[in-house]
Amino acid sequence: MGLLKLLFILVILLFTFGEVIRVPVAGLSIKLIDIGIILLAAYWGLFITKNFKKIKINKELGIPVLIFSAVALLSLILNARLLNLNELFISSLYLIR
Repeated sequence: MGLLKLLFILVILLFTFGEVIRVPVAGLSIKLIDIGIILLAAYWGLFITKNFKKIKINKELGIPVLIFSAVALLSLILNARLLNLNELFISSLYLIR
């Protein structure tokens, strides 16, 4: 089984724990699902850059997801001045998920 599939299964398993398991880091409590998502996204990013020409993006779903992500990122950037650093970090984790 590839590492990407294994990380995806791990994220699904971590999702079932939800709010129960948290890891304290620098005064914040980060959920295990967030750590799993960050690992999955980092490895997926490396996988995409390595195999960029082989991957086909479904335009029926890819374009709406890209538009939604861009609007969410723009909203986060515009409202960043209203948030303190902890709130901005937590808000960005929602965007990453």
